[in-house]
Parts: sequence; C-alpha cells; structure tokens
Amino acid sequence: MNVVFISPHFPLYFHNFCSRLKIRGVNVLGIGDADYHEISNETKVSLSEYYRVNDLENYDEVYKAVAYFISKYGRIDFIESQNEYWLETDAKLRSDFNVVSGTKFEDLAVMKYKSKMKAVYESVGLNVARYYLVDSFDHALIIEDGSLSKRLYQALIDENFKIINLPFRPTAENLAKYIYDRLAKKYNVDYIEVYETPNNCASYRG
Repeated sequence: MNVVFISPHFPLYFHNFCSRLKIRGVNVLGIGDADYHEISNETKVSLSEYYRVNDLENYDEVYKAVAYFISKYGRIDFIESQNEYWLETDAKLRSDFNVVSGTKFEDLAVMKYKSKMKAVYESVGLNVARYYLVDSFDHALIIEDGSLSKRLYQALIDENFKIINLPFRPTAENLAKYIYDRLAKKYNVDYIEVYETPNNCASYRG
C-alpha cells in the first residue's frame, strides 16, 4: 500500500501518523517544503521517502512529486495530510490521479465549508448551532490608510479590486488584535489566531 502524506514535518507531531502506518508495512511517501536536514529525525524514520518541493502552495510542484512517486512505487492508495489547510490540495490530487479513497475535489464543499456541513446535518434532522458567515475580508486587498499613492489606489479601484482600508499596518499581529477587539464587543472570546502561512501565525489573547 502506498500513502502520500502532505507536509509530514508540520505540525511537528504529525510524524506519529506516518510512523504508525510504516510499522504496518505501508509505504509512506512524504511531500514537504522543508529541507531534508531540517526535518526531525522522528519524521525521517517515519517515511519511506521524502520529496522536497520549493513551495507546497505551488500545485504543479506537488503534482510532479506525486507523479514521481507513482513512477517509482506504482498506484497511490491514499493521499492525506490530516490538516484542514491542505484539504483542497489533497482533494485535487485525488481527483487528478484518480485516487478512490478519500474526498475528491468535486465533492469537497461539504467538507471544507462549515456552513455547508450544517446543511447536511440539518437534512438528517440533527440540531446545529447558529452561525454567522463573515466574508467581508474574503478576496480583499487589505491596506493601511494612506500607504498607496492616489494613482495606484485608483488603478486598483478601476480594476475592480475589493479594498479594505485599516488605520494600521495589516500585519498578522495587528489583525489578530483587531479581530479580537471587534468580536469581544459581542462575544466571549478567548483568543484569536491569524495565519500568514501554513506554518506561521500570530495570536492575540485579551
């Protein structure tokens, strides 16, 4: 059995999934964007082979990595990451390589969007918590007031960019506090995390 595991090196404890598979005789084929010498020894011994890509966000690179594994080991039985961030990548790879185990890209919506999951639960008579979908920042360019020239700002408007102006530099740290402060006006909020990349985030606790 051949299992492709996306980002086996992060979070750091994910080598546990890989090692348990390998103990049972599974070929565990890791794809990550960290140099081999940078990943932990636990991760190294949990994998049958590790393929480094420059950027896990670059689908073409990840696609080529899976194609390489197929050429060397044969048909892939599972493609997993156990990480919600890579849910879409996992599903697209399954569709493109016809991996029958797991959710394919065309069926992903109910797995990816909590609002669509609720509809599925409701359809079978289960009670679900109320929710409000906040999409004001979705597909938007977030900038600090006055940080762009008037000419550039107008050019973006002319190209139909959705722009959100904030009175501070929109770093992950500042955005975490901004979101916390807004939510805390109505809700009991413990803390907020804002991710810059799959491996890096800023958090704010009130």
